[in-house]
Amino acid sequence: MLTISGLKKFYFVPDINDMRCGAHRLLEIVKHKHHLCTDNGDVFIFMSKNQRTVKMVNFEENAYYVHQKTFANLVFNKYHMNTPVYREMVRLLNNRMNVSRNTVYNWFVKGSKHLDKVLPVLKEKLLAKGAVVNCDETWCRVKANGKYGKKYIWCMVNKEAHVRAKFKYALEQGKDKEAEYFLRLIGVLYDLEEQYRLRHLTPEQILKERQGEQTTRIIKQLRQRLDKLLTDGNPTRGDLMRKALNYLNSFLESAHPVPERWPV
Repeated sequence: MLTISGLKKFYFVPDINDMRCGAHRLLEIVKHKHHLCTDNGDVFIFMSKNQRTVKMVNFEENAYYVHQKTFANLVFNKYHMNTPVYREMVRLLNNRMNVSRNTVYNWFVKGSKHLDKVLPVLKEKLLAKGAVVNCDETWCRVKANGKYGKKYIWCMVNKEAHVRAKFKYALEQGKDKEAEYFLRLIGVLYDLEEQYRLRHLTPEQILKERQGEQTTRIIKQLRQRLDKLLTDGNPTRGDLMRKALNYLNSFLESAHPVPERWPV
């Protein structure tokens, strides 16, 4: 390990490369593998094998570290589902994680500081010249004057995610098996978009890929099945499936080929 001394001790750990591990697990590996006695304020730097991902972990004695997915679930349950913290403590305890109420609240406080750093970046990207912002009106429960009420807000949306969600509802709630076909093809489009991201393509290269043979073939398959189900000769479909088909029809007519800067 490379040690840098100063106000705090910094350790670079080149032989631990699994970025899937949480902070607590990484510190456990360091402790058992290198027999290192850690002090409050020590910082450990880990790097993935491909040298593209770096993780820094600050050690605090008697601290509980929370994984980003666990934190996201806690925030969603607390502020969207209005789940009391004591219920979250029970759920964590059922997963063999015994933490206090203060620990959970500390996660919220410290986590909010990190989220605050994201907001200016999002605002800068959304308001940049030439940016395309997809917004929609939705509702959420808001507590005011000691009572919960239904309030409407504007939020950023992903157009194709809306399409997929409607077919997912048609399958799970409407029990329409035809929705599986659309979900499968939309999933392939999502996989292609992930490949563009991993390949670090420019907006111009993304547009070329979206206009390419592979994407065009998938869009054509969606269009053909859509037209078939929308014809008068087909059986009457449920309300959820009918809404999904009409929404997809509107999407295909307005958004294909999808511009290079549109999020998919």
